[in-house]
Amino acid sequence: MLLFHFPSVAIARFQSRFSMTHVPNSPGPTRANCAHLLPNGLIGRHKTMMNQLLVVVAGEGWVSGGDGQRRQISNGEAAFWVVGEAHETGTENGLTALVLEGAGVDPSNFMPGATAI
Repeated sequence: MLLFHFPSVAIARFQSRFSMTHVPNSPGPTRANCAHLLPNGLIGRHKTMMNQLLVVVAGEGWVSGGDGQRRQISNGEAAFWVVGEAHETGTENGLTALVLEGAGVDPSNFMPGATAI
């Protein structure tokens, strides 16, 4: 498992005032879902069927990878698991995340500025 912190980019074009994190550009087919974990929510331990990126957009919680060690994760951070890696996600207070899955999903391919943490 790799953990990432990724910056948002200020957008001023067309007199806009917002920021955007560029995420869903992946070579090949990609499936996107939004996971809503209520307080004490859990995505139980299982192996990935394909590369998977969990991008936290609200809240905080923890993730674990193949080693089973829980690591804290919060808004603006992402966890990346490779195909076949056992993983789990949980939260005490609630968490919402965009989940991208696909063979071409790899943060280094489409998240400029992403840094491993």
